[in-house]
Amino acid sequence: MNLSAGTHRIEFNNLPNDITISKLFLVKKVNTAGYDYAAAAEESEKYDLSSVGQSGVEGEAAYIKSEKSLVSKSDSSSARLTPSNPYKQRTNYIGGTNWKTPGEEIIWKIKVPKTGYYKLGFSFLQDQNINGFSYRELKLDNEIPFSECASIAFGYSTGWQNEVLAANGREMLFFLSEGEHLLSLTGTLGETAAQYSELQSVLTEIGDLYIDIAMITGESPDANRDYELFKNIPNFNERLTNIGERLESIAQSLQRLSGSGTTSLISSLKDMKRITDNMIKERYSAQNYVSNYQSSYTTLCNWLYDMRSMPLSIDRIIVSPSDKTAEFKNVGIGERMGFGIKRFISAFSYDYAADDKKSGDSIKIWVNWGRDRAMVLSNLISESFTPKTGVKVNLEITNASLLYGMMSGIAPDLSLQMARTELVNLALRGALVDLSKFEDYKEVSSRFGASADVPYRYNGGVYALPYTQSFNIMFYRKDILSSLKIPVPNTWDEFLAATAVLQRNNMNAWIPYTQIASTSTVNTGVGGLNMYASILQQFGGSIYNDGLDECVINDTIGLDAFTYWTDMYSKFTLPTTASFYNRFRIGTMPLGIEAYTLYATLVEAAPDIDGRWGIAQVPGIADASGNINRSVAGSGTGCVILKSSKNQATAWEFLKWWTSAETQTAYNNNVEAILGTISRITTAGMHGCLLRKLL
Repeated sequence: MNLSAGTHRIEFNNLPNDITISKLFLVKKVNTAGYDYAAAAEESEKYDLSSVGQSGVEGEAAYIKSEKSLVSKSDSSSARLTPSNPYKQRTNYIGGTNWKTPGEEIIWKIKVPKTGYYKLGFSFLQDQNINGFSYRELKLDNEIPFSECASIAFGYSTGWQNEVLAANGREMLFFLSEGEHLLSLTGTLGETAAQYSELQSVLTEIGDLYIDIAMITGESPDANRDYELFKNIPNFNERLTNIGERLESIAQSLQRLSGSGTTSLISSLKDMKRITDNMIKERYSAQNYVSNYQSSYTTLCNWLYDMRSMPLSIDRIIVSPSDKTAEFKNVGIGERMGFGIKRFISAFSYDYAADDKKSGDSIKIWVNWGRDRAMVLSNLISESFTPKTGVKVNLEITNASLLYGMMSGIAPDLSLQMARTELVNLALRGALVDLSKFEDYKEVSSRFGASADVPYRYNGGVYALPYTQSFNIMFYRKDILSSLKIPVPNTWDEFLAATAVLQRNNMNAWIPYTQIASTSTVNTGVGGLNMYASILQQFGGSIYNDGLDECVINDTIGLDAFTYWTDMYSKFTLPTTASFYNRFRIGTMPLGIEAYTLYATLVEAAPDIDGRWGIAQVPGIADASGNINRSVAGSGTGCVILKSSKNQATAWEFLKWWTSAETQTAYNNNVEAILGTISRITTAGMHGCLLRKLL
């Protein structure tokens, strides 16, 4: 837009979805021309770079990163990386699956000793988009040098690759003045942007049509019934035709981009078109294809998520003069074999616990986690806890019960993630330390919500610090509730009234229910099993009496709450088993209660319904004055110190460090960098990233 000097007013009207605007930026428009090799080659001859050698920067030495999750990582599987070591983990690259979202940017500083033209080379790994590309926008000093740099394609290979940026088969030359420069790579959809946008749009049409079909046939149509969908759904055949044509157009575009005969996504697009064609041809039996329609629709929704994923790993960036060939680290077959043999031998011979045998205080910790999460914790301990306190930590991955450890005399000093029922059982037997006896307990406990430590209290003592804490919220599909004129429920009566409307339209609502098949099922707490504990509190009741020495759920309030809860299943026929995520996504269960972690899953993995769903507090019970009690029972785990520990004070120092905002933030960011956004921990601290966003 053309703006004159002075103050201007910007308005947004008739936006299709609710949005939140954080900042507005005015950016100068840059007309980037295409790369001209002849002109660049002619200009490069004016600069004598014969005395200049190549330089470079390690990928892990990034100057600025747009996301905290873009952390440097280690890979000891290849001798081609710099640095590489077959015996020890060395930080030697950045990126991977945590650098895959469009808009995420990494900036490096590069330095050249003399003004002139240079080539840019990358040592990279792109092994996720099979037979496809990961795209990046390249900028030098915050500007795109050529139009070709707006969408650089990094091709697929199972191993690390070396490549100099080129255009039309010729290596590109970039003008760099003497001194430091900023080089950035930003994730982008590249040449697939148009196809992604079109697929997202057509999936909305497919989903809307599926809801119209499901309202008539249900999710499992009767094969012996004639539904005459082409008569009962307005423009049924026209909508199917339009969907099929758009799918075919997307498939052809992707086929041209891939340069291959077909891909899995192209096959899925054609399969969906085949189904729509059959529903048009066999209009009186179109209901027989509803199951295939829904299955293919779900597959394409998953592909939409995959299309947005552009993972890339960078080991090293090479800057070489225009008159020289870029030299990458080359490793022969003999060196690669030797490296692999050394790695294999190190698995049996390297002493990973050598540091734990040094003199000084030490504590032992058991965790029942995966290796990735344990490695993140081990690195944090080495980088932060041990340097500050001088305490060595022996971190052991085990699935053995603490009870077995105590019986055998090899129990750890503390455990970081103990289930609630197991914790209380050990506390009442005198096996755990009362943490409230430490002088600074009140200060430490202020990190958590007021009720977070209630499940860990017994007989006047507190036997754990909260580690994880989860609770339920309500999810709803804005588009479907709006089309049926259903307001977002505030009370359970309104929720059940909405459920009745949904059921009349062959849809349903959901409240969580867990079948208790073993004692381990209840370990995380009754609040995570179903809604009874929440409804009981909303009725004004409690599981225990004031003295906490008797269960009182058999009193009048407890029975009323139990009857109200069970009536949801018996009178309103709410299901006890369902994949709420999948059914919410396709729209046949547009209203439900679920753990708040589903929020991150929907944001990350369901781009097909972006802007079409929302969250709200769990419905409550209204009193005579109209006040709504929305109390919610939750679930969680705790960190404990064993009574048998000879280092209780040291273990307490570790728990204070572990539950601090700084440590939990660093730990969650690093775990997310490795395992993705969906792996976010439901930390009990009020600093929790996802919790903050929801509140």
